[in-house]
Amino acid sequence: MNAHINSINESTTDTSDYLRGVSAASRYLAVSRNTTYELMAAGMPSYLVTGKLRLFRKSELDHWISQAAVNGVGR
Repeated sequence: MNAHINSINESTTDTSDYLRGVSAASRYLAVSRNTTYELMAAGMPSYLVTGKLRLFRKSELDHWISQAAVNGVGR
């Protein structure tokens, strides 16, 4: 039981999926910071704000990119 609880705690505290800041998200998406801010203003992709820092999940960005490609967003 304790091993299961520990694995849950480890998976919820894993920060390797997070990008810290708009610059990091921009590099990951291979777009300018201005484009990233424009996308954020349009409500995509989702991000978490902690103080002045914005955190982006790589998995969320990957999902957003795949959906944008399928739906033709940005054309």
